[in-house]
Amino acid sequence: MKRMRATWLLIIALIVLLVYIGIQAFASDQSRIHAQIDSFVEGFNDRDLGDCLAVLDPEFRDETMPMLDKKQLQRVLSFVLISQLRPSTRGVEMRIQVPRESRTIEIEDGAEQASADFDLRVEGRSKDAWKLLWRVRVEGRLRKVDGTWLLYRTQHRTLEGKRPL
Repeated sequence: MKRMRATWLLIIALIVLLVYIGIQAFASDQSRIHAQIDSFVEGFNDRDLGDCLAVLDPEFRDETMPMLDKKQLQRVLSFVLISQLRPSTRGVEMRIQVPRESRTIEIEDGAEQASADFDLRVEGRSKDAWKLLWRVRVEGRLRKVDGTWLLYRTQHRTLEGKRPL
C-alpha cells in the first residue's frame, strides 16, 4: 500500500513537472519579457541584487545617463538596497512597481530583438503608507541571448516626482 502511494505521488509529481516544462517551452516571447520585468521588480523589492542583474545584458547601457552601464548600475543598486533597510523591521524603505497596463512590448522580425516600454514607479514608505517618489517612463531594447531576453539599452524620462538619489 505504501509503495503504491509513493508510486502515485511520483507519477503526479512528474506530470506536474512535465506540464510546467511544457508551459515554459511554449510561452510566448512577450510572456517571457513580462517575466523578466517582473523578475527585476521582485528582485529589487526582495533586495536580491542577483535577480535585478540577471535581466541585464553584459553590455547594458542607459543612454539617458551614458555613464550608467551594468557595473555602475550594480553599484547603485547595491547602495540603494543596503541603505534602505529599516533596522526595526529589516524591511525595504523603497519599492518599485511596473504596472502591467503601462507595458508595451514589441517583438521585431526574426524574434531576436524587442522593445519594451513601461512606467517604473519608485515608492517610499511614509509611516505605514507607500507614497510615490518618482515615476519614470522607460524605453528599453532587449535581445535574445541563449533563449533568454536581456535588456541591453534603456532611455528614460521623468513623468512625476524626482529621482530619489
